[in-house]
Amino acid sequence: MSNLNPMFHRNYKSRPKLEKTKKRIDKKMDIKVAVTLDEKSRIRKLNFDLNRNLSLTQFSSNLVIEGLDIPYILYSPYRKPPRNYEYVHVKLPLEYQSKLLDLSIKWECSLRKAARRILINLLEDKREVI
Repeated sequence: MSNLNPMFHRNYKSRPKLEKTKKRIDKKMDIKVAVTLDEKSRIRKLNFDLNRNLSLTQFSSNLVIEGLDIPYILYSPYRKPPRNYEYVHVKLPLEYQSKLLDLSIKWECSLRKAARRILINLLEDKREVI
């Protein structure tokens, strides 16, 4: 004798294994860098002074990439931001991620602290030029 309700007579088929999706080659690492309000306004002003119509993220990323390309630059020690800080996003391509990782290992700090150290030092160098 069979059940009257056909819902209970389903044959469950095993689901095929889903293939893992491929990782993108051009994937970028997003790092949130803590900056003060004054530093954030200086980044915006520098972007305007250099006549680049980039977003804050793009310009900050370009500054960090520029700092990673300079082999001879001497970075001042890390300065902790005060309590009232905001975040600026920095998106780095794959080849610069490894450079930043090497510097963070060398300086014995996190990726965020290394990116902040590079960004703030380059910001001070650019301020002297302009």
